[in-house]
Parts: sequence; C-alpha cells; structure tokens
Amino acid sequence: MWFPIVVLIAQLSAAPAPVQKAYQKLTSQQIEAKRTTAQPPKDARKIDVSAKIRSASFGHKTWLIVAPDGKQFWVEYGRSTNTKAGVFGPFSVDEAAAKPIESPPPPQDPKLK
Repeated sequence: MWFPIVVLIAQLSAAPAPVQKAYQKLTSQQIEAKRTTAQPPKDARKIDVSAKIRSASFGHKTWLIVAPDGKQFWVEYGRSTNTKAGVFGPFSVDEAAAKPIESPPPPQDPKLK
C-alpha cells in the first residue's frame, strides 16, 4: 500500500520545490479549466508525476512541464481509456502558491451555541 505513495513522492521530488508546492495546491478543476493548444517552450523540462497503478487501462500519465526559469509550468495528461490527452496551463508558480487551499468550514456542534 505504501509503495505507490513513495514512488509518487520520489517522482514529484524531481521537480523544483516551488513548482511541487504550486502543483500540489491546484485542484483537478483548476487544472482542467486552463486547457491550451499552445505548446510549452522547447527547452522546458518534462517530469513524470504519474500515480503508479497496477492496471494500464485506468488512469493516465501525468507530466509537469517546467519552464527553464522555473516560474511557469504546464500539466500534461496522457490519453486514458475515457479521456483524450491534453496540455493545461501555463500556471505561474507564484500565482498557484499564493492561492489558499479551499476547504470547507469546520463542523459546528449545535450544542455549543
């Protein structure tokens, strides 16, 4: 059970720290809202951050494409059984890192009021 998590962490650690943090803060809805047809720079670094799964028929490959200056990145999803491949972004490292993670308010106990 721990092996896939360790592998994902090891792969993601190949990305620069600010890019890692920015990518981890993005939700899938935020990523998929920025589909692009423009290609990232040719000299950008491509890092595989796919979750390792046992069946090849589920999920898709995921890559972070990091600009040479490290200030922008793109997310590329490979083709899967039910979705087409696509490139999303660019995402600014500063912009994504500055956005707080949206979480629901803590539950309220009606007895405490």
